[in-house]
Amino acid sequence: MRHVTDAIIVEGAERGQLIAICAEPSCEVHHAETKNAHEAQTKMRGEQKREDAKRRIESATRFRILAAVLDKVTAPLKKADMELIALTLADRLPTEYVRALLQRHKLGEMPNPSKAIAAHMRSIDESAVARFMVEASLIECAANPYSNRGPALLDAAKRYRVNAGEIAQKVKAQHAAKAKAG
Repeated sequence: MRHVTDAIIVEGAERGQLIAICAEPSCEVHHAETKNAHEAQTKMRGEQKREDAKRRIESATRFRILAAVLDKVTAPLKKADMELIALTLADRLPTEYVRALLQRHKLGEMPNPSKAIAAHMRSIDESAVARFMVEASLIECAANPYSNRGPALLDAAKRYRVNAGEIAQKVKAQHAAKAKAG
């Protein structure tokens, strides 16, 4: 009883009454719920960390597959036609995907992304424009793990003979090595 102290109830029907409470946080009898809640929270944080790591690996895998597909794209159309298609695709994309495209092409944050993409289209060759068109078509698949268009990225990988499973294994191995080192 050495950790018992007096306290006054400050709310409710019994307000103002004097009661004895246990002031030792490590007390198994009186503070077991607090300890259990802390353990549950720690367990939940661990699970969240594992889920976050899994999502990062999946995201890195999808972007690597996209990059491998883009390496295989060729340019059968005239450059002006492809620029038109690429700009139209980019204009239809939600802002978050336009930002992802700007970032992937190292164009930075631009006040007018359409103008930045148009200038970029003029500065690259036909095969790069063709890759941009495929990239703009598939960026949602790579950037959004909840996209209902996810199979499109794997279909493109098959079309361009990109081994998505091999890329996934490499990404997992790299993240495991990073986790070990850090």
